[in-house]
Amino acid sequence: MSDIKNDLELFNTLAQYLLKVEKETPVAERVDPKDAFHGSELALAKEPVSQDALKTKLEYIIKHTPKTSSDKFFNQLFGGRSSKAFLGDLLALLLNNSMYTYKAGGIQVALENHILKASLKLAGMPETGSGIMAPGGSMANLMGVLIARDRADNNKKMNGTGKTLTA
Repeated sequence: MSDIKNDLELFNTLAQYLLKVEKETPVAERVDPKDAFHGSELALAKEPVSQDALKTKLEYIIKHTPKTSSDKFFNQLFGGRSSKAFLGDLLALLLNNSMYTYKAGGIQVALENHILKASLKLAGMPETGSGIMAPGGSMANLMGVLIARDRADNNKKMNGTGKTLTA
């Protein structure tokens, strides 16, 4: 059996373990950062570890990681898990495409453009608009600052000169 098939089987086992741990113990057992690498659970081995040892280490990580996707954990950044979004993430990892060109991303680039156009329509924006998908809040904030900079002084991005800008 290929490595990917073995790893998918291990992933399925670990996913079942996570769901069980989430249900039984929704709040993760805290490990003090000073103690995280004492003992053998997370210490890097000098030699490759067996599949069973890897499974044990990963279960330890699962047990001690905050369950931010649990339906019991809510705050400004987290609020449960969407099974379809989870499936999409798994497929994106498995496909391992970059989205910078159609040659590298294929139909996913066309899908991204379709979603952007549908989002523009939902927001009441003109069909001639465009956009980009940010991988997270920090990148979205950085992109917003760059867009504001370019709008305030479009020469800044081309020659690095112009008025001093303050945010």
